[in-house]
Amino acid sequence: MQRDKILAAARKQFFDFGYFNTTMSGIAADVGGSKSVIWSHFKSKEELFSAVIDRETLGYHDRVIAILKEDEKPFEVLHRFAEAIIERMISSETLILRRLVGSVLGHVSVGDMVYQRLVRDMESALTAFYARQKSVGVVRLGCPSQAASLTIALCAGSDQSHMLWTNQSIDAAVVQERSERVIHVLRTLYGVSDGTRSGD
Repeated sequence: MQRDKILAAARKQFFDFGYFNTTMSGIAADVGGSKSVIWSHFKSKEELFSAVIDRETLGYHDRVIAILKEDEKPFEVLHRFAEAIIERMISSETLILRRLVGSVLGHVSVGDMVYQRLVRDMESALTAFYARQKSVGVVRLGCPSQAASLTIALCAGSDQSHMLWTNQSIDAAVVQERSERVIHVLRTLYGVSDGTRSGD
């Protein structure tokens, strides 16, 4: 579809050159058409940028939330969730996305959308997950929403300084080690088990 081609070309331009250095003419050249083709789908550069960020975050958002709906043991689900979050957060693409979104604050309203998708929605899904596990006695915790917030914070704080200052990718072994560290903390705090009811 033409719209998909435009979004793919725009993504490459925005990620390579930043928002302010990207032109509609450059995107049109990559698509292989005129600017009128882009205008027929998007009313402005701001709208096109928002659509790119929307698509970028939605795919990841849906994949990660789907993990919490898997019918597996709680520890296995949380481990995969932590791996997915950490892998994404310390990826070079996410670093570029953060800088890109940060550079347009005050010019294009995408910050709230990104926060909603990558923080609020995930915390909400994780809260529901913890509430389900609590209701059957698999975890010991007082407030599911607090547990969800802490889980996200632990994943987000998994030593991102390496990426921030070196811009080097991190391999799967490091992601695995950091996700295991997160799960160890959760199991210590909440008694997250492999499906055994607390008190059994």
